Amino acid sequence: MAVHPQPFRHSAIARVWGDLIVIGSNDAYEIRAYTTDGVLAWIVRREHDVRSPTRADVDDALAERYADNTEEERAEALAELKDMPLLETFPAFGRVLTDSRGYLWVEDYQLPGEPAPPWTVFDPEGRVQGFMELPSDLSIFEIGEDYVLGRVSDDVGIERVQLWPLDRSDR
Repeated sequence: MAVHPQPFRHSAIARVWGDLIVIGSNDAYEIRAYTTDGVLAWIVRREHDVRSPTRADVDDALAERYADNTEEERAEALAELKDMPLLETFPAFGRVLTDSRGYLWVEDYQLPGEPAPPWTVFDPEGRVQGFMELPSDLSIFEIGEDYVLGRVSDDVGIERVQLWPLDRSDR
């Protein structure tokens, strides 16, 4: 039996945000933060354009996913998935992180064929503070007072740790 994850599938999130717990799903741009005793403290929302994946988007994503397989494996997988149903919408956002100052960082979902989306930065009270553009392949380790630390890979797969400066205008 083979398992083939749906391209552009939605996912649940759970993250500690200061003294709150963030729980939700990326099917809508709404993130709920709860106190440790389960009381809803904040709802973080943001307007965004809702888009639906096309059959071409799914076909392209599957072709990319199986590009490194042998021709036979790729043909078999694509044949199994040719009638995969389309999701109604792309996810609203991707990764969700917190930083050393208690800010919540939410990465908009990267749509097919589009550049890396910005991160929306929310203060500890859930208000938008600004947007941050970072490379889409940056695997973030830590967001500090004045830096973002992460790892990137070049075209041949060589990984490098990078430290990006972070200017917080609220100081």
